[in-house]
Amino acid sequence: MDTPREIPLPRENESQDTLHQEKTVERHPPPPKTPPRRKLLKIILIGAVQLLILFWFVSSWMLGKMYKQSQYAHRLHVIAIDLDGGPIGASVLDTVTGLNGQPGMPTWERIPYGSGETFEDIYHKVWTGDNNIWGAIVANPGASDRLQEAITSRNASYDPTQALRLVYNEARYHTVTVSLIYSNLVAAVSQISAHYQLTTGVNGLSSLPANATAANKAAFLLPIGFTLSNIQPFAFSATYLINTVMFVFPQLSQFFMVMLLNGILGHAGAYINWSLKANLTVRFIIGTLWPFILGLSWAGWVFIFQTTGDLQTPQFFAIWSSIWLFAAICFWTIDGVGALIGVQWMPFFILSWIIVQIATVISPMQLASHFYRVDYFFPSHHIWGILMTIFAHGAGNNLKINLPVSFAWLIIAVAFGTWANTRRWKKAQKLQKP
Repeated sequence: MDTPREIPLPRENESQDTLHQEKTVERHPPPPKTPPRRKLLKIILIGAVQLLILFWFVSSWMLGKMYKQSQYAHRLHVIAIDLDGGPIGASVLDTVTGLNGQPGMPTWERIPYGSGETFEDIYHKVWTGDNNIWGAIVANPGASDRLQEAITSRNASYDPTQALRLVYNEARYHTVTVSLIYSNLVAAVSQISAHYQLTTGVNGLSSLPANATAANKAAFLLPIGFTLSNIQPFAFSATYLINTVMFVFPQLSQFFMVMLLNGILGHAGAYINWSLKANLTVRFIIGTLWPFILGLSWAGWVFIFQTTGDLQTPQFFAIWSSIWLFAAICFWTIDGVGALIGVQWMPFFILSWIIVQIATVISPMQLASHFYRVDYFFPSHHIWGILMTIFAHGAGNNLKINLPVSFAWLIIAVAFGTWANTRRWKKAQKLQKP
């Protein structure tokens, strides 16, 4: 009689293992199908065209701001005033009359002798920078009398540098002041001296005494020189970086922080699991502290690498506050835009934002086409105006416009960022509802 075969019983964990494998299969669905190559190439081509358009836009904006600036130099005004009342003062006015209208030259405003203006009045006009006054050339009082005495008297001494005085503010758009104002003032002195020699000096040859001394001859041969009144030297050797590369840092640092913040909070499920109050509180803390730290760093860089030591403790805190304000505007603007558009579009926005802000501060809008009057709208224009006032110890003060516009930008940026993040949170909550 055959013994019945034993039917093997399933192991205790066998059914559980099978169920676990089935669940594992369910948790890892097959990967999505790869789109056809032609479709992928089409997507890449569209992206490349979009990037090309973006770079054309930002390059055209930047280069357009700098295009043929010399043809707009006439919008910058320089005062020429005769406080002498003699041949030297007359030579100043006659010479600058011929300079007006020449390409690459500022406009010369002539003030004749007896106008009632003093040197202090002219200095104040350049100091304030009102009415596009960027510099001045002054024929000093009594310059012609001192020269005549030095030519005719055996005992008189003469310093030709006391004939004229040049006034300008180096801290006001340093590159423009040096290239268009200071250089043209110095060139004008050479032409004034030549004009004087041709009109007065040659005729005064007979006034030299027969036994003229070396001092008499020196005064006759070199009658006109100048002294400089630089309202405020620009305190940096890296002058071209302050309103270019250095101005990128407050903006780029905020972009990186916003990307970091969004990545961490999104991965942690903060938009789903946290309340709106918690989300906004985190953003307000970061949006205050990070610009604060960046402003402190920026002011530190400026003070470490200044070359003249003109900036003191009050200027440090003023620079710190200004960059803090600008960085906070950038944070909330970038954060708000990031909450509204996809991550793939953020490089388009941030590159455009940075280039436009840099083009605004790289040179005065007077040296560009009228289209660039739009610079008045951008926060960087007003922040740079505040910084120039700080660097110049109050000269070129336009704070009555710069400060209100900057704070208005901050209020609008914070409101925009708060609204955009609230909208994103509500949208995430709505997607979680069954």
